[in-house]
Amino acid sequence: MKKIILASTMAFLLSGNVLLAEENATFDSVTGLYVATFDRAPDSAGLDYWVDESNLSLEGVAESFFDQPETQAKYPEGLDETDFIGKVYENTLDREGDEAGVDYWRKGLKDGSLTKQQFILAVLNGATDDDAELLNNKKDVGLAFAESNNSDTELAKELMVDISSDRGSILGSLNKLYAHLAHANENAFENNYSLDENGTIVSKDKSMKDIAKKPKKPKKGDEVTLPVVESEDDNETVEVVESEDDNSTEV
Repeated sequence: MKKIILASTMAFLLSGNVLLAEENATFDSVTGLYVATFDRAPDSAGLDYWVDESNLSLEGVAESFFDQPETQAKYPEGLDETDFIGKVYENTLDREGDEAGVDYWRKGLKDGSLTKQQFILAVLNGATDDDAELLNNKKDVGLAFAESNNSDTELAKELMVDISSDRGSILGSLNKLYAHLAHANENAFENNYSLDENGTIVSKDKSMKDIAKKPKKPKKGDEVTLPVVESEDDNETVEVVESEDDNSTEV
């Protein structure tokens, strides 16, 4: 048995060809892909298609994203691996990756042992602590946008700008979305959304959905169950474990 110690929790897409259990595409997980890939909320029609009609796994959806004109324009052919990694980190976590992590991902992308969609899924699955809170907040706003049946991609990007790991940071984006939807309604509420003591975003306008706070992802030191995968090359069982000591990646 070979142990892989990774810089980020759940960053289990290892070098080499690895067989992973397929994850179903859900509204929450595909919204995360929109955030990481496009830096925007998903439009309703697109989200419905990928989840309900495409019959693809989450990795299949992530792969198909790279056939889309929007993706090809954002990540043109010949884009340096480091620049690609930096864009995904900024889209998803609003920060740069640590040097050791970036070197690890760049090597995998460059030698072909890691695909772009696998890298994006690894960043999404590896988010912990403040990164996970930030990602959950972005996904909540993204889902609210999709549920509004809005297709304004500029607004979808604008709503992501001021979101942070602070739960209250999504109020500004949600109220901006509400104002956009209700601009011609004289009965619309000013500052429609507020935060209750449990972190649930509550709407005064009862035609709008309250947004419950998602459970936190485990922190380092918490007991978690990580996947066991098999290498295609030698049928070796590989156990993926998290490093609590440093940010290095060891194989």
